[in-house]
Amino acid sequence: MNPERPGDPLDRPDRGRRIPAGLDRQPGRTLTQIIVVLLRCRHRRCSSRFRCLHSTRGATITGYDNNYKPTGTDVVIPASETGLNDTYHFDSTYKADGSPASASYPAKGGLEAETVSYVYDETVALPNRMTTIFGTSEFSYVADTDYNALGQIDKLDLYTGLYSKTGKHTFASYTHELETRRLTGIRTDREAISPYTVTDMQYTYDNAGNITRIKDAAAPGSPDYQCFGYDGLRRLGQAWTPASGDCTAAASTSTLGGPAKYWLSWKYDNVGNRTEELDRSTTTPRTTTYRYPAPGTPQPHALADTTTTVGTAPASTIAYGHDPAGNMTTRPKAGSPTQTLTWDSEGHVETITEGAATTSYLYDADGNRLISSDPAGKTLYLPGQEIRFTASTGARTGTRYYTFAGQTVASRNNSGLTWLTADRQGTAQTSLDPVSQQATIRRQTPFGGTRGAVPAWPNTKGFVGGTTDTTGLTHLGAREYDPQLGRFISVDPILDPADPQQWTGYSYANNSPVTLSDPTGLIPSDCREFDCYGYSPGKGCPGGCGTPENIEWGRNNGKTSTKPNSKRKRYSGRTPDGRRVPDKSRGERWTLQDYAEFRYNTSYADALANHLVQQDLCTDFGEMCGGLEEPTGISVSRMLEGGVALLTIAAGPEILAACAVAPMACAYGVADDAAAFYGSGSLVGGVGMGFAGKTSTAGRAGEACSFSGDTQVLLADGTSKKFEDLENGDLVLAKDPENGNEGGRLVEQVWVHIDDLYELSVDGKRLVTTEDHPYWNAEDRVWEPADELDDGDRLQASDGHRVRVGGLIRGSHRTALAYNLTVQDLHTYYVLAGKTPVLVHNFGCGGVGAKRGPKPSGTGPHNLKIEAVGRSVTDGEIIAGGGVLPERAIATPGGFKGSRRPDILVRRPDGSLYGINVGKQAASGAPIKREAQAVSDLEGAGIEMHFVPYN
Repeated sequence: MNPERPGDPLDRPDRGRRIPAGLDRQPGRTLTQIIVVLLRCRHRRCSSRFRCLHSTRGATITGYDNNYKPTGTDVVIPASETGLNDTYHFDSTYKADGSPASASYPAKGGLEAETVSYVYDETVALPNRMTTIFGTSEFSYVADTDYNALGQIDKLDLYTGLYSKTGKHTFASYTHELETRRLTGIRTDREAISPYTVTDMQYTYDNAGNITRIKDAAAPGSPDYQCFGYDGLRRLGQAWTPASGDCTAAASTSTLGGPAKYWLSWKYDNVGNRTEELDRSTTTPRTTTYRYPAPGTPQPHALADTTTTVGTAPASTIAYGHDPAGNMTTRPKAGSPTQTLTWDSEGHVETITEGAATTSYLYDADGNRLISSDPAGKTLYLPGQEIRFTASTGARTGTRYYTFAGQTVASRNNSGLTWLTADRQGTAQTSLDPVSQQATIRRQTPFGGTRGAVPAWPNTKGFVGGTTDTTGLTHLGAREYDPQLGRFISVDPILDPADPQQWTGYSYANNSPVTLSDPTGLIPSDCREFDCYGYSPGKGCPGGCGTPENIEWGRNNGKTSTKPNSKRKRYSGRTPDGRRVPDKSRGERWTLQDYAEFRYNTSYADALANHLVQQDLCTDFGEMCGGLEEPTGISVSRMLEGGVALLTIAAGPEILAACAVAPMACAYGVADDAAAFYGSGSLVGGVGMGFAGKTSTAGRAGEACSFSGDTQVLLADGTSKKFEDLENGDLVLAKDPENGNEGGRLVEQVWVHIDDLYELSVDGKRLVTTEDHPYWNAEDRVWEPADELDDGDRLQASDGHRVRVGGLIRGSHRTALAYNLTVQDLHTYYVLAGKTPVLVHNFGCGGVGAKRGPKPSGTGPHNLKIEAVGRSVTDGEIIAGGGVLPERAIATPGGFKGSRRPDILVRRPDGSLYGINVGKQAASGAPIKREAQAVSDLEGAGIEMHFVPYN
């Protein structure tokens, strides 16, 4: 037993404490010391990690809120770091849903203390304004934000005069393609100086999603056109700036134009190593060839040397060196001595030496750069702020960055504030003085090289937001990037086995730097949100992910649909300074689904609740809303019956109230209870909910059942519109098939979300629908979801005749944007299968009536028969019947979502259960195939089943 830890026979370290860790490959040196101190409850801990190479330095979290988000951080720099030694304190606050509410910065580096606050739209809970108290002055950075229907930013109003009503507006505007969500335009406008449009960048894509042209129509003097060509593996083959803007014409030096003309082309080997760069920007071409060790020899992807030829001049060759781990150790630099690089044990550059000058780097526990030291001074990288110490003067200067909605919109140094707007890749290309509105524009080549004049810039951020170092490298997250080589100088720590172009480990963004990007230095971004037919990492998604073109291509070529390729970490959100916070416990990633719901829900409670499900309280978001599972494990029904108080104690009434309204009302299996709960207007102690807008059960009724955006809807005047073109207030033709009431009815709400879509065969035509959308079965006179329509059933057409349905087409599944309507009064409308309008229902989809047995509730013969059969049961207690959810349910086999549930579930006095299904029978008296399969599935799950026909 260790006498220092009495009572611990296993001689374990103190609970909650980890001992210093040794450096793997350098015996005798301590890499880190990790101290975890228990504060006041089981999850709130103060943690620090220090590098002990010189003396302790690092960040300490000084406090957490009730959701375990950090509220205070101290960054302590010891006296050994001359000029930077100090304690830097940062504070953060959060809203009830975990969104950042404020961030406070210390008065350091000549900048005053500042508290930046974030204001959110009360309806959709998206950030709307960013204000500040800078020293004693109160003003705004972002005065207003406009969003489109999918939660993407349309316009930012950069304006300091929200309170003073003085100053000049600068606008950053964005346009997107609805079907693919791709960014198609970025424009920067100023209020006071002509020309008022500073930049107007417009993006053009090919059918594979590659960017083929960027046009800046606002470029002074002449438009800036950039054209891009690709090889068969989507790698950038050439880029040029034709004066005419015609990207279909062959490139030539004589036709180049624009404010910063260039013409570059590249070649690659099969695995993605660049083998040649040809620069024909002038009449004297410059050719650089790249050589690598032969395949099968050590480090075949590590660059050995380059040979450059300019015109007819003799060629020059420069060599590069690498250590056994693949890190570059020698690097020539034009006009300077060859650089020598050393690396730490975690794969970070430790020093770069040029002759007698050495630049060194120090990193924090997560691998983020903390301090860089060069012959002229040192830079300290803090949350949202940098402090620069200049050795010759002893001065400390600061640069602060302001992040809003995931992008840096401004920076401040000792000379003042600057607005920033970035391109699609995150490279700030326009800076603008808020007072004079004078603008500065910088340009770059595709791989991040400078293009045209190099203006003075207010900060050190460059290509894709990385740090531009004096060494000629760009610091991108986990690695260092060489824009002259167009590749990283160390191997990617992440390997994607499904992407051969990423296997080299050094290539930047799969050699497609205009379409893709890699700001983290880890793995390139790609299509991640939609299913795709025929996806490959090399060629991408033919026609674009989730587009009608891709669907058509896949069907014609016999391809199958693949799931989105998402390898991103999950995050609980961003700290107020803009850094993302990984969250291992989070149940779902924030997706387009959530943004769509935010746009179309009218209740703030719905929006807040949708955000809360991303946090610890509501983790199981499921297909649409999900249920409440953590932290108490109480079922929603039990909470409503009396367990609410416990959750209130655990989570707080503010969170519970917001989370209870929408997820409870929307979650499958508790819709009735939640509707009653919401309608009662009561919470613990009789507290009223008091939220404005429609209730969740009605307001969300359209979300679960839907159609594709290009499906046509019949209007009252006999014409038709695509779902994606419909607007609230349009008049559609509606009908109650049970009483014959028919006429034009207003569209109260157009719903947009992500859903699983299938193709339904109707009269030989294909109708793209969710499998659960209810159709009027004119033969059985009952509303039936698409996946329960039998081959040969008849649907109701608008002219009164019946059309034959062939059922869902196997292999037609995909995930994409889906649309539904809330229709006034009758809650029905007609969708067109080819040119034939068929009657569908908009109710029972996500609200009361959803997923209740095999058919939506109603008064058709099937439902009436269930009620009649239920009344005849005498040997037990009916647990569920007539479409109400039973206690037993199993997942539907065959790949469709939903579940099998008995129409009636009976509990005998001895406690045993049996189920009764009511359905159609064939001429032989046996259940039709669908009904027989349902009974078989339920019996397979261990439920005794009986069948009663109703025809």
